[in-house]
Amino acid sequence: MGNHRYHELTGAYENAFLDDKVLFRVAGQYRKRQGYATAHYSFGGTEKVGDVDQLYLRGSLVLKPVERLENYTVAIYQRDRSNGGVQPISYTDPRFINAALRNTVPAANPTTAAAFEFFTGAAPPPGLSWSQIALQQLARQTAAGPYEVWSDLDQRIDRVSAGIVNQTRFDITDSWYVRNIFGVRWIPQRSGGAANYDGTDAPFLQITGFKNTDSTNGYDANYDTLDNGWNNRLWTNEVQLVGDVWDGRLQMQFGYFHREDRPGDFYGDYPYPQASGSRVQIIQNAAIAAGNATPAACAAAGAPTPCFFLTRFSRKSDAVFAQGTFALTDSLNLTAGVRRSIIDEAVTETAAFQTTLVTYRGSGGGTAVLPLPVAEPRQYEQAQVTRAVAPGYKSLTYTLTADWKVNEDTLVYLAHRKGFKPGA
Repeated sequence: MGNHRYHELTGAYENAFLDDKVLFRVAGQYRKRQGYATAHYSFGGTEKVGDVDQLYLRGSLVLKPVERLENYTVAIYQRDRSNGGVQPISYTDPRFINAALRNTVPAANPTTAAAFEFFTGAAPPPGLSWSQIALQQLARQTAAGPYEVWSDLDQRIDRVSAGIVNQTRFDITDSWYVRNIFGVRWIPQRSGGAANYDGTDAPFLQITGFKNTDSTNGYDANYDTLDNGWNNRLWTNEVQLVGDVWDGRLQMQFGYFHREDRPGDFYGDYPYPQASGSRVQIIQNAAIAAGNATPAACAAAGAPTPCFFLTRFSRKSDAVFAQGTFALTDSLNLTAGVRRSIIDEAVTETAAFQTTLVTYRGSGGGTAVLPLPVAEPRQYEQAQVTRAVAPGYKSLTYTLTADWKVNEDTLVYLAHRKGFKPGA
């Protein structure tokens, strides 16, 4: 197969200023490889898939304004833009298709033909039943081999993530120092990456994805599976006091730890055409579309556009801890540690959304009414949230350990520990 024009560029630069009181380093890596398979899309066009397009950046900064103070910061950025994976089919059995449908011809039913066209961007093949379409897909795949695939989903990926870790250390004496460690990570953008699970360009199994703009079938520039908001809002902070006494025979550490899980925004995958063009129309319950998904509005919606619910979670926790290790001899140590954890109440927020009912007028004149298992994006912007609070809890854990270094190759230890089960 070769390397498919694989290229990798890696570089770094570092320097120091002001008598080494300011040190910095930046490094990066870019990896690029051409896809090893060709994807043929039902809505037109081809694309190389199974490719690599990744960027990694890392920067670090060390500040030493005075002799006993040091601040160290690391920032990381990652981006992945590729065209998706390769998913050829190797086996098909029409018996797995619904018995009431497997022998029907989608092109012969204007409503079914319109639904077929909505999901794929192309009309169903004339005269072929669902079973025959499945077998036709397998025959085409077998003849083409594993490096040609067909899909009705554009599987392109655009993911970005970043994180920051900061550590500040101050040496109080030659044997004692205080250290603060702060960390945060977030994913501000994630898009695409749908998997074509049925391995075909027919609508046997629709999941998510996004297609190219095509004015003839009502697709527009908003037809992206795009997850907005902070999908991860976790941050932590830890303060430590570390040192030793008696010429290093007793080593001690005291600390405080804080963690906060913050709720992200409500969001959802909407891989279907927006309300644009003369052939696509989205029908919603008016109260719910306005963001007022009350129980009464959900009850009024009913089938085929019932409500579904999304939840998000937040909680804070704090802990104090201490641990010491005493060297009885050069080969025998005793360790004792204790931790007191306080877990705040957990808050679960729930919002109701209505599934989307779409009418689509196909090129053959038929009209399909499709209840899609997602909410139209405007609902997320005005979600009405209900809160449920679970009580917090406290815990006390400890460890007692004795270890004996018999020789350079043998260590014997005895330990007694107490843990806890969250929520118990």
